[in-house]
Amino acid sequence: MSSRTATATDPPRRIFLWCNPRSLSTVFLKCVSCMDGADVWHEPYVYSLENYIVSRPDLLQRYSQMKFTRRSQDEASVNDEGTLQPASIFRYDWVKEQLEKPLKPGKTFLFVKDAPLAIDGHFDKLPQVPFKHTFIIRNPLRSAPSFRNLCVKIFDYQGDVDQFDMNSCNPYVSIDTAVPDRLYAFWLYVKDNIEPHPVVIDADDLQIHPEQTLRNYCEAVGIPFKMSYLTWDESKEPLKRINAPKHLISEEADAYVGALSSSSFMPISSSPPNFEDLTPDAQKYCSCLLEGYNEMYQSRIKPII
Repeated sequence: MSSRTATATDPPRRIFLWCNPRSLSTVFLKCVSCMDGADVWHEPYVYSLENYIVSRPDLLQRYSQMKFTRRSQDEASVNDEGTLQPASIFRYDWVKEQLEKPLKPGKTFLFVKDAPLAIDGHFDKLPQVPFKHTFIIRNPLRSAPSFRNLCVKIFDYQGDVDQFDMNSCNPYVSIDTAVPDRLYAFWLYVKDNIEPHPVVIDADDLQIHPEQTLRNYCEAVGIPFKMSYLTWDESKEPLKRINAPKHLISEEADAYVGALSSSSFMPISSSPPNFEDLTPDAQKYCSCLLEGYNEMYQSRIKPII
């Protein structure tokens, strides 16, 4: 993995936003996709991981209950417009090559939203050009039940929802491994090897103090901030400017329905649930994320009120 990064006199033009599932990251991605000069990528390494699983008979059998293993690779039913691509081309080597290319004409910065779980064991496939590594976090008491609800859909689970275990045979969960929170582990890696103070923002801050949090983020990564960036087109038109598989705008995109129809950072409407009120599997998932979340939360860019 490259340790190169932009200097203070060379504003970063390539930015990673790393996340765990259900962290408001796709809403943030849509916001950035409407900024001037943005060239935006949506989870190219996650799609590479999915294609890697499909290419391995042993892994395909293990995860055969997941919808992505049955996805049409040509996606002929989706219009071939903009930067949307067939899912089959998202492979680790191809993604690395694309992210290392010079910026496209008219683009002033490259923005990639992705998940560290997808690069575990594939650090050599990260681009060997300077990138600013940034992170978005969310209270696990909010993200765990939300992720569980999503897993019910992406597993196409037909049984008793109360008996569903989100942590069983789930390639997006690593709580039974030596590194249960890949986001936290990668944040520590970046701190030790790339930049000592990587940018961290919190999803609750975005919803409670959107202007200050977005302004702070833009300043930290070298994007000129505009008040107009706080709202954006709620339609799917902006999605055609995002580098992603075509199914991102199809009916299959269960994970992103709310985020992709967003037009702003919606205010928080309720407090997070109590830990005791989570299902046992969500409690287990939440417990594995709390330590990392709490430490990263202390280092986040804090809104000045």
